[in-house]
Amino acid sequence: IYISPMIRLIMALPFLFFAGFCIYGFFATYELKESLERLSWQCLYGILGLVSSLSFLFILKPKKK
Repeated sequence: IYISPMIRLIMALPFLFFAGFCIYGFFATYELKESLERLSWQCLYGILGLVSSLSFLFILKPKKK
């Protein structure tokens, strides 16, 4: 199935925006005082941001013919 590059970009943009939100959330967790609570939030934001970034790149990857 052929999907045009513009449609793939539109499909991938929410993943990019969510990855940006995860970066913001990761840095915002430095305001928390308890290190154990901060570490759990940072792990969550880090994993979700990484998965979202990889999903963005996977959608935009050129398909082999």
